[in-house]
Amino acid sequence: MVKNNYSSGRNDDRLHKPNGDNEPQAFRPIGAIDDAAADNTLESIADVMPCHPYSAVGNMNLNSMLVENIRSDDYFKGLAELKTFEDVVDQIYYDCKFVTPWVPGTHKSQKASGMCSGLRGVSNAGTPSTGYMLLFKLYTLQITTHQIRRMLNHTDSPYIRALGFLYLRHACDPKELWTWCKPFVADPEELYVEGADGPVSTIGRWLRGLLTEQEYHGTMLPRLPVPVARDVLAKLHESDEGSAAHRTVETSRVPGLPAGEGGRREGPLDRGVHGAVSGVHGAVSGVHGAVSGVYGAEREREPEHDLADHRAARQMGPAARSRALW
Repeated sequence: MVKNNYSSGRNDDRLHKPNGDNEPQAFRPIGAIDDAAADNTLESIADVMPCHPYSAVGNMNLNSMLVENIRSDDYFKGLAELKTFEDVVDQIYYDCKFVTPWVPGTHKSQKASGMCSGLRGVSNAGTPSTGYMLLFKLYTLQITTHQIRRMLNHTDSPYIRALGFLYLRHACDPKELWTWCKPFVADPEELYVEGADGPVSTIGRWLRGLLTEQEYHGTMLPRLPVPVARDVLAKLHESDEGSAAHRTVETSRVPGLPAGEGGRREGPLDRGVHGAVSGVHGAVSGVHGAVSGVYGAEREREPEHDLADHRAARQMGPAARSRALW
């Protein structure tokens, strides 16, 4: 019996090992936590984040065509050399410059048909992005919740953080998604979602779209349950209101303005301080008034002295008069 040419051995290896040599990371042996000889740098397998079963397809709930293109790409096959979480994070730092599923400009959303159909080995799917191949590599490593938290708070690259959020969006239990993302919905760190030629965004703005939108650059994100989606929208709205109220309070604390015009309402302590300051100002004004009175009296006496001097001068000779006047 002749084999089908399409699967005549060339796909057998991929069927048996779909992810190639990309295998899970090494974990600390179960029950070896108290063992002094145990390697405490290894993660516990009990802390691995389980992938939520949004669908029966599996594969991190990614688009099936995207997963197949990732598995057949030479770059992903080469990632098998990276055996630890730290190695993969370093690779993200060097290679990831955008976070779309496909390389921009290589993917067409319409389906191919006829002579260009996938059955003939030709596809319009495009080239999977480096970021998503590294994301799927993290999935094959079976990373833990502790490692995801390290990615979200990483300071070296926004793309390390972005892949952490993408991992959560695809694998996390939807009921826990807001708890993970809440501290970052207003994060101001900038990144290029579609590469340096695309518009610049921020982690917070991009993350909001990830939580509220279904389509993501040519692929569909896992559909959140309706109650969860409504709850996320409500909490985002509450977060926006809280931020606006905080900005209003900070802006309102401007000295010298009454309440309702950018100032804040005075309390008893404020009124006491203002009264003491007014008393000091009044005392200073009194001193200024007394000094002005003294100067005024002196100015009033000056004409009398001048008149007496001129009368005495008229009774002197010219020379004596000149000396008296000057």
